[in-house]
Amino acid sequence: MKKFAYGAIALAAVGAAGQATDTGWSGLDQEISSLSASLQAQTAPTGPKVTGYMITSLDYEGDPPVWDDANSNGTIDTGEITEGDDTLGWDLRNVRIGAAGDLGQDYSFRINFELSSGTAELKDAYVDWKITDGIKGRWGQYKIPFARTALTPKNKLLFMQRTAIGQAFNARDVGVMVSGQFEMVNFWLNAQNGVDGITKDMFYNARVTFDVMGDGVAMVEGAYGAGDALALSVGGSIGDDSGLDNGLVWLLEAALTSGPFSIAAEMADFDSDLGDNTPWDVTASFAFTEQYELAVRYEDRDNDFDEVWYGASINRYVAGHDIKWTLQYVRIDTDEEVDAIALDRDQISLGLTVAF
Repeated sequence: MKKFAYGAIALAAVGAAGQATDTGWSGLDQEISSLSASLQAQTAPTGPKVTGYMITSLDYEGDPPVWDDANSNGTIDTGEITEGDDTLGWDLRNVRIGAAGDLGQDYSFRINFELSSGTAELKDAYVDWKITDGIKGRWGQYKIPFARTALTPKNKLLFMQRTAIGQAFNARDVGVMVSGQFEMVNFWLNAQNGVDGITKDMFYNARVTFDVMGDGVAMVEGAYGAGDALALSVGGSIGDDSGLDNGLVWLLEAALTSGPFSIAAEMADFDSDLGDNTPWDVTASFAFTEQYELAVRYEDRDNDFDEVWYGASINRYVAGHDIKWTLQYVRIDTDEEVDAIALDRDQISLGLTVAF
């Protein structure tokens, strides 16, 4: 019986081969070639993509303090200060342009320039590559992986400026970094040149975040595009610059979105060579329509002037964060006076952000 079954199968195979035409074999060859080309396309370079954004604003400031050149660093024990007149004028806050692309073989690159006053300042110039599943390396010049408010792109903020903590870590240097993700845990291990440049001392830092609820909070301020599900991310960073005697800094942060609501908070502590202060802030927002989002912010900057910043903004999304209008008010309060000049002041800005 088995010999009969095997013989029938053999006869069927021979019959099918006998009926195959040249066109049939040619079609099979085309399918194989198409599959091969598809697999090659997945690993081939995709070419560079031009990216960038522009942020312009109309700014008003009431009774701003005016420091002379001797006190331009913001300290309160040198130089002279006068009470300036109200200011009103146009500002080209940022013009960023760059390119990013896939190099193939699990390598990619990014280059960014900041254009201002007829000059081009190199911001980012790095290569990413896959080390293994979930882990990648980065080599070149890039932003310090420390604070969410610094790592969030400038065109995706709720206000025209970053928080004081975000601005403190909004710096770039040359170095190498390893980062990765394992389920709810994200990590970054980083080494960059630090304050003394290319010498033996470096800045080292580690950052870890946990997506406690949902898929975590995207690197965007506010609730726009976050979806209806509850998302919560918490994290912390620690770093030290070996070129300083007391260069330790740490940070704790949390961000939550739920439907139209968002809230984020952060606190950092800087060692004595970095300012010897502990600033913190809280930002909350409510998207009351798909096109409008209202935000409020409180910042205790804990600086030489004991400044406290109160802010409110409203964003009108034309095409999400790629095209948006921002109207904001900021009140700066301080108990300090310099040469009997009060440092309290008000700022109002109307800005337009366009990204591509």
